[in-house]
Amino acid sequence: MMNASQEITNSRVRPVSGVVSLLVGISLGTLYLKGWTFLTPGAMWLRLTHVTLASGMFLWGLKSVILGRERRSSSMTSLWLARWMPYRIEVTREGWLYFIIMVTVLVGAMLGKHNMLLLVFGLLAGPFVLNGHIALTMLTRNQVIRTLPPRIMQGEWFAVDLTLSNRRWWIGSWMLVIEDHWLHGSEHLYPILIFTRVGPSQERTGRYQLRLLPRGRHACGPVRLLTRFPLGLVERSYVMNCPGELLVYPRIGRLTPQWHREQLNADELVQHMRPRTGAFEDEFHRLREYRQGDSPRSIHWRTTARRNQLMVRENHQMRDLDLALILDLWLPAVPTAGDLANVELALSFAATISVEHCQKSRESSLFIGIAGQHARWWCGAAGPQTMPQLLDEFALAEGSSTGILDEVVEACFQMRSSHVNRVLITTRDDRHPSSKVLHDVQSDSQHRGLPLRLVVAHPDTLQRFFDNSDNKGPVANKTQPALATS
Repeated sequence: MMNASQEITNSRVRPVSGVVSLLVGISLGTLYLKGWTFLTPGAMWLRLTHVTLASGMFLWGLKSVILGRERRSSSMTSLWLARWMPYRIEVTREGWLYFIIMVTVLVGAMLGKHNMLLLVFGLLAGPFVLNGHIALTMLTRNQVIRTLPPRIMQGEWFAVDLTLSNRRWWIGSWMLVIEDHWLHGSEHLYPILIFTRVGPSQERTGRYQLRLLPRGRHACGPVRLLTRFPLGLVERSYVMNCPGELLVYPRIGRLTPQWHREQLNADELVQHMRPRTGAFEDEFHRLREYRQGDSPRSIHWRTTARRNQLMVRENHQMRDLDLALILDLWLPAVPTAGDLANVELALSFAATISVEHCQKSRESSLFIGIAGQHARWWCGAAGPQTMPQLLDEFALAEGSSTGILDEVVEACFQMRSSHVNRVLITTRDDRHPSSKVLHDVQSDSQHRGLPLRLVVAHPDTLQRFFDNSDNKGPVANKTQPALATS
């Protein structure tokens, strides 16, 4: 039987117990330097006890503070500590109260010289040490495997499976907690799964559901396996190096009828400026029997002679135009939240256009050029098989203030097809001096006779073209209660 629960803990962990232990150790050391030792100065064993207690509290607190800061640090630091210090020990809040009682009994026994109190101290110290030993035994010879999808859409719920394998054949594992680690930029997420029992030589699978809003590459860091079994006085943990990554695509919205109407007008403009050659550049479809009204010029004489029956060619007119989509992800030197939102809106709009073109167009070409932090472009045949490659490009694109739009536009103009619908989506503001490059690009396209449609990625402008209501406003990462499977 296995239960699982999940939550996101705050990445800014405050090691309260470590800070308190550090302060206590410093205070005891300061008092020792001033000559105060358990109200009875001069006794060697009291001085030794005082120094040992001060040093232990100081070192313990320093270690707890360092480990607390490590949870807010980068994934590389976590991996380094996981390699050199995988096993960790921490006293719980209940354990600290228990420890204070133990110390109080020990001090009373030492000052009063009562053997009975020393016996009570020994009885109290036994469970404390036994808890740490049993907890360490529960952690040994366990393995955790993470299973997750390689790609998801922005804002989509997805499931992550964590499989815990107990490789001990003689004893089971009780009350084990798996803390996963997700890293994206400066944001850290810690989903948690609880396994009540994993029998000897058995494995159990727990599942939690996650919703990631930031687009891009999300890294899965090390997995932390911990337990407080059986008394909850000491928490032992083991950090496993379990790397992984997940690519979050921009959200795919819906194009409005207004966009389709204006796109149809643009297609007709391209067709008029680039007249078709031959019989409308028709594509051969099949041979069929002659029907009354068919043109004699379409008769296929070889097949007619072979079958002794009039046969004609049937063609389908090629109506799908090639699409050249240029994405200008410009950002000012000091971007605001609105500027970053416009970049995400432009990526979502461009991804929606590309996906719809791949799904509906037949035997057409597609060019995607992205002018952002780096100049990137992709060109190939449109179709469902190309959508993962395109979405990978959109997921990894980043905005920038560098002026590399000319390079991408020049690559777009190299398409020699006679029927290309060119669209430029930009995040530049018309009132900003950087918008001059847009006028230069449009003038160059008109000079070459290559029409270029300009669309400004702004919520007010795209409202009549694009419906992406789920992306309005900032939304934080969310989680859903985990599901348990056996």
